[in-house]
Amino acid sequence: MKTYSNRPIETTDYLTVHDSDGNDYKIKWSDVETFTSNIGATGTRSTLTASNPLFNIWATSTATTGSLRTAQFNTYYTGTTGTENIEAVTSIVTTAVSMGQWANAFYGKIDMGTAGKVAGQVGAVCAEIAMPSTSPGGGRYTCFEAEIDAAGTGFGIGTSFLNGNAWGTNVAAFRTSGYIFEFTGLGTATADKIFDTCVAPAASHALRILIDSVPYYVLLQSNVDAA
Repeated sequence: MKTYSNRPIETTDYLTVHDSDGNDYKIKWSDVETFTSNIGATGTRSTLTASNPLFNIWATSTATTGSLRTAQFNTYYTGTTGTENIEAVTSIVTTAVSMGQWANAFYGKIDMGTAGKVAGQVGAVCAEIAMPSTSPGGGRYTCFEAEIDAAGTGFGIGTSFLNGNAWGTNVAAFRTSGYIFEFTGLGTATADKIFDTCVAPAASHALRILIDSVPYYVLLQSNVDAA
């Protein structure tokens, strides 16, 4: 058994991670203020193989109270110029070839097994904004931002901001009792509120959606109080 001195970790030290394929990956230790670690590099990329991620965490817990997190990232921004773009976590998949049945830059799943349940709310992905206590004075604020960079052609094959797919052996029960959307906190329908009353006799606009490859139109009214 090897023994090591009790000296502090230096910025020139490396932690070497050895995978089952015989590859070694070095994580460089630095001081807390400038700590960085890399697996591969732009010009020297690590090779991925099926079902063999470069970084894997297996965790378990029997805790019955508190908040459990397998990983947590905390970013504190103190800049003042207002020109920096902030992304706490970035995941990018780049390809110029045909892929399989699905491709995701981020995938979140909660497996409820045979008897899993929750006392309140289950969400595979949660997006939340804590707004400032005073008016920010500008900008747009949304819990979910979806963008399509329409640089190419071929949108006729099926392009949308949101795709929903219900499946499984008991999908019929969802079709009977499920909802497309669920909102709380909107209050009762009141004129000129986010949940508005409508006296307009007909729609003035429509949004096209796709259900089982069939286009439908959600009717809209630009003036809900139109006579």
